[in-house]
Amino acid sequence: MRDAIFLGNELWMGVDNSAGIGEKPGDVLSASESLVAEMAARVALLELWCVEAEAQQIVVINFTGNAAWNFYKLGIERLFQNIGLDCPPIAGSTESNMTTLQSGISVQIIGSRQKKCWYQTKKKLTPAEQPGNWFLIGKPLVGQAVLNTPTEVVALKELYLARLSDSISYCHPCGSSGVDAELSRLGIRASNPIPPGSAGPSTCVLVKSPLSLDALQRLFTASVLEI
Repeated sequence: MRDAIFLGNELWMGVDNSAGIGEKPGDVLSASESLVAEMAARVALLELWCVEAEAQQIVVINFTGNAAWNFYKLGIERLFQNIGLDCPPIAGSTESNMTTLQSGISVQIIGSRQKKCWYQTKKKLTPAEQPGNWFLIGKPLVGQAVLNTPTEVVALKELYLARLSDSISYCHPCGSSGVDAELSRLGIRASNPIPPGSAGPSTCVLVKSPLSLDALQRLFTASVLEI
């Protein structure tokens, strides 16, 4: 289930945060505030997709200041627009009493599960036991590399369409621990060399698919590697 949090009554929550990335002079990495929010929302949404839940409400915790709020909101709305989905309502809180030296944001997305997924089946099969093969879509990227090589960041619209068409049966986002750590969590031993490094804002995902490598690659702009 990756790191999605079960809230009860078929509700789940995906969360991601970012600090020191933005437009303040003290930030470690310079990036537009809208892009920072978009990437944080991306991770939280992928956490929901991992448990077959769809977004219903978004909560933003803004430590950057009042001026950043509209840009953060814009970035999150752009994420859903690029996928082709309506953006859920956005609410939250802003630190306005103290001026911070660096940017900071947390994005929480609450969603409900729409269909049965792997842990609801009678046989209780784990993702590794589901039919099909494992693939890595995209490459692990972090920091400036995310900005420099956008075509190697798995596109969420393409991933969403693949989920709708049942071209993939399970989606598992990779994070700062890297791909190898996620494979270990899933109990998978790779047959091919795995690219090292942090996957930052889930620039790559592990998926289970009944398709061949060539067929799956035709659905994605980013590179696809059979595990």
